[in-house]
Amino acid sequence: MSTAYKKMTSHGSISIPVAMRRELGIEPKDPMVVEEHQGEIRIRPYTLRCYFSA
Repeated sequence: MSTAYKKMTSHGSISIPVAMRRELGIEPKDPMVVEEHQGEIRIRPYTLRCYFSA
């Protein structure tokens, strides 16, 4: 797991470093899940689930 330190903009945005996006295969405009868990903010790619083929 890699670590990066980023400042939040005045609008509340934080950018994900390009090296991390490439490593995870995240493309521009990909949907992301942002959740709070025990005082932490977690961001992860949103993956569609197909309930018909599962």
